[in-house]
Amino acid sequence: MTAPTDSSTLLTRIAAGLPADLARVLATPTSELSLSPRARRGLRELGVGTVADLCRTSAASILALRGVGRRTLHEIERALRAAFGAVTALPSTAPPHSEPFDDWLQRALDSLDPSAARLAAARLGFGRAPASVAALAAETGLPPAEVTAGIAATAATLLEAGGAALRAMLDAAERDLDAHGGVLSSAQSTAADALGRAVREARRPDLPLRLAALCKPLRFTHDAGRLVAAPLPALRERVATIRDVVTRIGLPCALAELQARLAERGVDVTEEFLDHALRAHLGATILFRRRSAPRVVWRRSRTADHLESILDDAGGPLRLDDLLFHYRDRHASARRHRLHDVLRADSRFLEVRHLEFDLRIRHLDTLEMVRPLADALRAHIVATGQRTAVQSPVGSGAPSERTAHLVTDLLRHDRSLRYLGRGQFCARRRSGSSIVAQLVDELRAAMGEVPFARFLQNQEPRRRRLVARLLRDNRRFVFPTRDRVDLLENYPFNPERLRLLLRETSSCLHEAGGHAPLTAVHAAVEAAGLGGSFLDEHLLLDLLRRHGNFEILPGPVVADPDLALGAWIQRTARDALRQSPAPLSAQQLLAACPTLAEFGACLESMLDLDPLVQTADGLHYELA
Repeated sequence: MTAPTDSSTLLTRIAAGLPADLARVLATPTSELSLSPRARRGLRELGVGTVADLCRTSAASILALRGVGRRTLHEIERALRAAFGAVTALPSTAPPHSEPFDDWLQRALDSLDPSAARLAAARLGFGRAPASVAALAAETGLPPAEVTAGIAATAATLLEAGGAALRAMLDAAERDLDAHGGVLSSAQSTAADALGRAVREARRPDLPLRLAALCKPLRFTHDAGRLVAAPLPALRERVATIRDVVTRIGLPCALAELQARLAERGVDVTEEFLDHALRAHLGATILFRRRSAPRVVWRRSRTADHLESILDDAGGPLRLDDLLFHYRDRHASARRHRLHDVLRADSRFLEVRHLEFDLRIRHLDTLEMVRPLADALRAHIVATGQRTAVQSPVGSGAPSERTAHLVTDLLRHDRSLRYLGRGQFCARRRSGSSIVAQLVDELRAAMGEVPFARFLQNQEPRRRRLVARLLRDNRRFVFPTRDRVDLLENYPFNPERLRLLLRETSSCLHEAGGHAPLTAVHAAVEAAGLGGSFLDEHLLLDLLRRHGNFEILPGPVVADPDLALGAWIQRTARDALRQSPAPLSAQQLLAACPTLAEFGACLESMLDLDPLVQTADGLHYELA
């Protein structure tokens, strides 16, 4: 990659293939180009307001800006190419469809037969969460090959039903992909063409990209939120080759070296595709420096980088609260639990005492000194098969607090052990939990449902919390009523019937707009012949909670998790309370926000669960 000269302007760098009539595009404001905030800020510093000004700007002057490198320069060049290409490619007539994209897509799906429409909606994520082929095979009970064939047939039918509007959008996707190196995000679509309009109008910006991939599977693939100009098998093959080459040469490495190794393997990919594959599939990225060649490095958390800088300046360990203070002092805001999670997850840090952290590199010799103790404790845990705490005396006695934390750190990276929290470990088994097996045996001996409170009372006091959590969440158990527990195997629900029940529930929610009261879901399940005298609403709700991917709201209301319905209800209620000069009751909130009327049954419970809302008398609510 050669550095641009001072005399080369952006117009000369993209001059190949420009149209003869440039008046329209040259007068376009740069604010209408698909640019990142960094690129927009740099252009403002240069006083560039239109595409004409930008074309007269030299590449060197852009690179001279603070915080702007070759990646931003390439981004500006791609935006210019897309703008010039859109001028020549777009028809001068009105767009093929003037209705909103979601309405147009719904009309296109309605023209299909019901099974094909449900299949297309599932693949697109239209009105529900997007589903993979494996998920659809699990829902429908069909082999994945038949599901794939059905998707191909549905795509061909949808391509015909979409008419001129869909063809214009696919043509725009082709142009945008060519302009962006074969990888396109929804934010990079050209604002003036059919794809850009669809992205702006769609409820979910990635929906038009998913539609393009569905209709042209031999040309496009939707991968990690982006549209890639490659079919899925070719994409997987290229990613596998890139992963193999990265594993062999190791990171960090020069970008030119990686590209040369890929060329030796017969893989010719653009820099944009390579960056996408590294980010989406390998956890790496391309690092551009102004005075050095681009390098491929592992992606690192900015929070972890900031914490590393704080600990480096401190010269020794710091307690979590002190780290939080220094972080907020330098970077304005931080959450204690977020910093704790980063410190625990990143291998650069080491917990030397309870909630006291330091850089691992300072303690490498000490870790090697306590490794024999960690190996002895690991052998003891594997041999006994019992839960063991690091503080337990093994061999020469109980270790000190600092030694215990160092041993805990070593054992947490041992794949033969499971970390249970609070410094406790057990051997990793493949046969499942022994506690679950014991609970199953006890319920089988009871020969039917038992009172939950009494069953819990009969357990050992030290493990009652664990047993209660297992009985509430493990899929082998079920609550037929509010206060009684039983085994799922005592009910006529094999995996196939459960799959049909979840699929019928998803269909009911899709037809109802994404959410429905439990009574409506129960009626739909009964109408499908999946119910019975034993399947009341409480049992159905427990099955959906344990086995399905649904959001359960008070009321109860069952909702598609992608809608984030509970968060929307709380956010809408907070907005109304913020505008009110006095506390409001639930009924007054419903009068102030008619959009919440259908959620009146669960509104009070949702307000009680909202930590940003408080009530003094239990009836009237205000912001905390």
